[in-house]
Amino acid sequence: RDKSGVSKKIYTEYELTFAANQSFLLCGKKVNTFGSAHYIISLENAALTKSGKGYLGKVRSDSTGKEFNLFDHGENPQTALKEKIREQLGAIYFEEVSEDHSMPRKMTVLIPQVKSDKDIIKWKPLKDQDHMIPKYRSKQREAMMHFISKPPKYSTMLEAYILDFYGRVKQPSVKNFQLVPPSNEEEPAVLFGRTDKNLFVLDAKYPFSLFQALGVALSSFHYSYQYTLYD
Repeated sequence: RDKSGVSKKIYTEYELTFAANQSFLLCGKKVNTFGSAHYIISLENAALTKSGKGYLGKVRSDSTGKEFNLFDHGENPQTALKEKIREQLGAIYFEEVSEDHSMPRKMTVLIPQVKSDKDIIKWKPLKDQDHMIPKYRSKQREAMMHFISKPPKYSTMLEAYILDFYGRVKQPSVKNFQLVPPSNEEEPAVLFGRTDKNLFVLDAKYPFSLFQALGVALSSFHYSYQYTLYD
């Protein structure tokens, strides 16, 4: 995470590198939008704009900052030609378990269904009600996969909620999380957490792509309150 430009009204940038050799993978950046959080994801760290050649897609929240949609580089269906309509690659929403924030937030993540032959069902919603979150809430879940943040356990010794990050996470943070399928909470598909002041680890495996995993991680930077989760 690079926050050096914040004082100059340049938004924070996030660079994803391969841990073994520090080779560049992806880059994300928060951009200026009215009324919502908006992050772009690119294959280039030099030209972080929607017009850049490496532009892959974006993460955008609703006005509450609790719900996020992840789209590819396609165009808004209200103005785009049919063949250029953007594809939805995921959705994230946060819930506060307690009104006083005494318990960790709950995260729900939805991605398109990956079929047995590795083919991915395409989501190209034309209206807001066709997005993943409204479909999920109305029990129309056939074409999506559902993951939740692994619930932590309360330690009476520490007087705090704790979660085993398998030695991957070094510092407590409200942004630390693991995504698991509800049927198997012992097999995280995505693991994210702080290792230093501006360094984080991001582990992801099938059925998540790196683009989807980074999009989920970026949403956690925006939606947070002061609750710390310990390893």
